[in-house]
Amino acid sequence: PSSSLEIIYNRIPKTASSTMLFLFEQQTARGQLAMVHGWDYADYGPWAPEKEVENAKRILELLRHARRSRAVDVGQGAGRRRPGQQPASIEGLPVIYEQHIRYLNFSSTGLEPAYINLVRDPVDRAVSHYYYLISPQYRKQEQIQAVLAERGSQQNLTVDECIRVPQSQRTCGFFDEGNLMTSFFCGNSPECQCVGKGARVCSPGERGQALARAKATLRDRYLVV
Repeated sequence: PSSSLEIIYNRIPKTASSTMLFLFEQQTARGQLAMVHGWDYADYGPWAPEKEVENAKRILELLRHARRSRAVDVGQGAGRRRPGQQPASIEGLPVIYEQHIRYLNFSSTGLEPAYINLVRDPVDRAVSHYYYLISPQYRKQEQIQAVLAERGSQQNLTVDECIRVPQSQRTCGFFDEGNLMTSFFCGNSPECQCVGKGARVCSPGERGQALARAKATLRDRYLVV
């Protein structure tokens, strides 16, 4: 995959991925690469085999459209970038597709894109995510309102204050992500349903299989992590 001009950045939330996008956009403005943005950030999977194939084909078509049209913003939400940031031509340039998404197997499409990602200390990432979820910016999103309402007076607690609340009385806390970083590398194979958002209840052995799959995928399919 190291020779591929198609790169998938399946960015893990709260791992400085917004900063990475800013750096990529600077390179795009200089005509050094092109980007395709996936704006559906809520679909973390795991996906059934047919949906994984469907999404792989969808992304492949977006990449092909970018090549044909010489456009860099052809995903959902196209046109949000400022005019003048696109290279005059993307012929021969790497094209990066970015989205909060699990690893996708592209074998059904005939494409073998290179993958890149960033990781972060799990505790630091969880703390960052905790504060992001209770930030005014995130509170505006309807899907979080009901959860914050259930927290009542504890919704504004710091992490340290939240931890000090006896567990039986605690309504604050972290949203259950089921080891999100592992799920982004594991993908959508059956064992990967044991990790990430929407994970099913699994034995330690099954979770170990998911971790092993994630490590193998990281080693074999990722250009840079």
